[in-house]
Amino acid sequence: MKQGGMITKAISTVLFMCLFCVISFAQNNRQLGSLNIRNYPSTEYNGQTQIFSIAQDQNGIMYFGNKTGVLLYDGRKWETIKVLNEKNDSYEVNALAASPEGIIYVGARGDLGYLESDASGKAHFVSIATQLDKGTDLKNPRTIKVTNDGVFFYYGDIIYQYKNKKLKAWKSPENDAYYGMFYADGKIYAARSATGLYSLESGDFKPAPNGGKYNLDEKIYSILNFDNGTYLQTTEGNITNISDPFYPETLVLENIKPAYNAINVYDKYFSSGSFSDGLLVYDRNFRLIYRIDIGTGLIDNNINCQYLDREGNIWVGTNKGISKIDIISPVSRFGINFGMTSGVEGICAFKGIKYFATLSGVYYLNDQQGDHAERIKKVNGLNIDCYGIKTVAFGRDTVLLVAANNGVWMLREKFGTLTLVSKCGPYNFAQSPKDPNLVFVANYDGLSSIRWNGAGFTDEGYINGFSEDIFNINVQADGTLWLGTIASGIIKAHVSTVKTKGRLSTIGNGKDGAHYITLIDGVPHAGNDNGLFEIRGNQLIPSNIYTFPKKGSVHRLLKDASGRLWAILVHDNTHYEIGFFENNAQHSWNSIDFVRFSTDIVHGLFDDRGGSIWLGGPNGLMVYNPEIKKDYDPGFSCFLRQLTWSDSVLYSGMRFSKDQKIKFPELPYSSKEISFEAAATTFYDEEGTEFSFKLDGQDEEWTSWSTNNKKSYTNLKEGTYTLHIKARNIYGFESEIATYTFTILPPWYRTIWAYIIYILIGIVLYYFSVKFANRRIRKQKEHLEEVVKERTAEIVEQKIEIEKQKEIVEEKNKDIMDSIRYAKRLQDAILPTSEYISSCFKESFVLFKPKDIVSGDFYWVRKVDHLVYFAVVDCTGHGVPGAFVSIVGNNGLNRAIKEFDLVDPAEILNKLTILVEDAFRQQGYSEVRDGMDIALCCLNTQTGELTYSGANNPIYILSGEDLREIKADKQPIGHFEDRKPFTSHTVQLQPDDTVILFSDGFADQFGGPNGKKYKYTKMKAFLVEHSNESLQEIGEQMKSEFENWVEGYDQIDDVCVMGVRY
Repeated sequence: MKQGGMITKAISTVLFMCLFCVISFAQNNRQLGSLNIRNYPSTEYNGQTQIFSIAQDQNGIMYFGNKTGVLLYDGRKWETIKVLNEKNDSYEVNALAASPEGIIYVGARGDLGYLESDASGKAHFVSIATQLDKGTDLKNPRTIKVTNDGVFFYYGDIIYQYKNKKLKAWKSPENDAYYGMFYADGKIYAARSATGLYSLESGDFKPAPNGGKYNLDEKIYSILNFDNGTYLQTTEGNITNISDPFYPETLVLENIKPAYNAINVYDKYFSSGSFSDGLLVYDRNFRLIYRIDIGTGLIDNNINCQYLDREGNIWVGTNKGISKIDIISPVSRFGINFGMTSGVEGICAFKGIKYFATLSGVYYLNDQQGDHAERIKKVNGLNIDCYGIKTVAFGRDTVLLVAANNGVWMLREKFGTLTLVSKCGPYNFAQSPKDPNLVFVANYDGLSSIRWNGAGFTDEGYINGFSEDIFNINVQADGTLWLGTIASGIIKAHVSTVKTKGRLSTIGNGKDGAHYITLIDGVPHAGNDNGLFEIRGNQLIPSNIYTFPKKGSVHRLLKDASGRLWAILVHDNTHYEIGFFENNAQHSWNSIDFVRFSTDIVHGLFDDRGGSIWLGGPNGLMVYNPEIKKDYDPGFSCFLRQLTWSDSVLYSGMRFSKDQKIKFPELPYSSKEISFEAAATTFYDEEGTEFSFKLDGQDEEWTSWSTNNKKSYTNLKEGTYTLHIKARNIYGFESEIATYTFTILPPWYRTIWAYIIYILIGIVLYYFSVKFANRRIRKQKEHLEEVVKERTAEIVEQKIEIEKQKEIVEEKNKDIMDSIRYAKRLQDAILPTSEYISSCFKESFVLFKPKDIVSGDFYWVRKVDHLVYFAVVDCTGHGVPGAFVSIVGNNGLNRAIKEFDLVDPAEILNKLTILVEDAFRQQGYSEVRDGMDIALCCLNTQTGELTYSGANNPIYILSGEDLREIKADKQPIGHFEDRKPFTSHTVQLQPDDTVILFSDGFADQFGGPNGKKYKYTKMKAFLVEHSNESLQEIGEQMKSEFENWVEGYDQIDDVCVMGVRY
């Protein structure tokens, strides 16, 4: 036994020394930046500042113990549930806990119980203290633990167990009061002031093994399961693994910060809340990873309580409000609170230290102990804008080069002073692989070089042939330089020394924006406003390996040691996307870890070759750790938080049990507004959570995603409706769809009782109306019999009179029709016969279709020796009036040639105008405005010379498929205010030329599939299409075209078309 004890002692000593070394290492380990923190001051939740406890229910709603009661937060709205006493004042709530069934248990100063909601979803407190003796002291609630053996409430010197709706109490001895209660490893532990630690065994508290030391001299403030062990934490800063049988001698870890509370974060982190040092987060080996305090954005350093929610956020209750910490985050930050006071442009490592080029000089990361504000320190010697930074090695010599706005600066020793090397306007550098002592400098006004001489640099000045704004430079193994410019495309060059240089080619142009170049597996690639391209020869070929899901302007690129290709994209100059292509077969794009940072542009990218990627921009530094995997879709609830009708809240949205039925009141029919307010318990960035609604029977589609969580409807008809609600977190993951059914009652006048009344009223009205109608019918019958006798006599007389009038009308109609037929015979007599026309021309056709029996259009032909006169005339109106005018026009044309011996068509039209006006005056119609439009031609059949003059009507001349139009004078024959002499046009016709004359009836006719005018454009096209046919065929084709066009429509005007061929 003694030998066994010595072996045990030796093992314990070895374990202690090993763990001491781990903790010693932990004390020198420094955290990487700060995490994303969202603070909720008391002005936001409208309560007292101190928060004493935190819980989360099955729906994801957060609860906070406060002096004003229980604060409830659903991601959008805060609500206070009061725990009222006899005086209607609210008790202070110090303890909260949630059961797996969804019940929130409450420990208040003066009461204990749980929260419950009624059928309308309104939450209230239910007391179970009525089971206790009157006067029981409930003034010191500390904590609540929910176990499989009931719910335990710790109140000062009493621990209560609530099980099967009954309370059981354990009161501590008078001089050995409880000072803490804990739940771990399936056990309830109680710590006493004098005798130390106890555990609940078989219904009673019994001393825990070796627990006697944990009295008031070293108080326990937490016991929790962590990393397959059960750990106990004390106010002295000690952490002990009490699941190890040797823990009294071995696993007591000293010099950890004194703590007030602790939680287990997924067995990855041990989070310890302190009295005044904020939140201290350790890894599984108890190495300090994060110190989260006011300096890193925490609302207060006094941590009263902490809680890990479903999404991996730690909620912290302090004396000044609430903080929410995104603890499982692959991205941490160094901002102004760490001493980074300026925007970062470039990042690199120099002799084991991270250096940063900023707009106010060069800084480095200080890994020594100190405050947050001392982590980033400034390098002496430079206080101006710096853009690029690069470590360059020359054999055993390594220097740090900095591109500042006044030149190139050098740092030879870490923590040293910068010195000026070259005066120029640099952006960045590239070391020549062919001549390692040569360093190229990309400047805003060209390309320069510096050369290492063993003790420093020799400034070789600018290289001829380069004057562009070069902001990016890369060099291939063969010495080829790739220069990315701001507005001049990409320059490919090869420069071995200052004396030997050459500009090979320019690729792309400034229209594509700035070009950022990087080498991917030795192959040059360029990013610009249009995406990512591979450079092949002198061409930019879109990459078929790296394709962005959403097009953006490529701002920066980096291929890291793990094979990931990083890219910074700019969308619409306001939204930025940070991400990388995975090193897998699909080269899938991953930007989800940076969704929160869409307003941050990144100028500097750096792979520290230790697994982390550093990103710098105007808001400081970000550090990305790919080993930290965050679940952005842990599942979250979306639910109806409030139903409002008019100004009345009908449903308040609380349901503490999934089995609890929701009962919506039946809503009265009204034009008033019904409003739905939704909530979603995703807290990554709750202000950015979006909602979508769909009301069956009202909305055909889901509403567009919006951060507005309210939807209203008006004028809903009676019936049963189903509302669907869904939410989407900032990472694009959706909740399950929540569904609610409600009923709109019909208006009173459409209820079943109203319809019964309507039927009864209808029956009564029908009875009396029938009775009244019968009486009225009898009287009307008698009256009608008298009226019939009187009317019969009148009808006989009227019939005789109508027959007389009919005979008169028939006689007049006969006279009218005789006059019309006579007018028709007169018009037919003046029209030239087809034989006469054929004798005058080689070929001809006439399409003549009057609208009525007689026409206002007519055609006219007269041959005088070798001259043939022909015309198409459109007289005002149609029918008999038009026919009358046509007779006047026909006589006038004949007289102008025969009586007045006129030859020229213009003179003939001038004389015709006079003759027409004289004819109207002789008939006593001097004010008559009637007249005619005419196209008049004279063809010399010997020479082919055609002379034309027109009043409003042009002519077409077809020469093969070429159609010419000769315009008419814009005035009619007849009365016209501003009359001028008509003009003649002479055209030399060629054999087979065709002359087309026409009135406006053909082109103005409505018809076709759309009931539109035929129009002159279509008429010209038709004539050209059939120009190679005989005139007889053209005439027949035009007739068919017109009849087909007008089919189904009325003819609106007389139609006359004449064609002659020379």
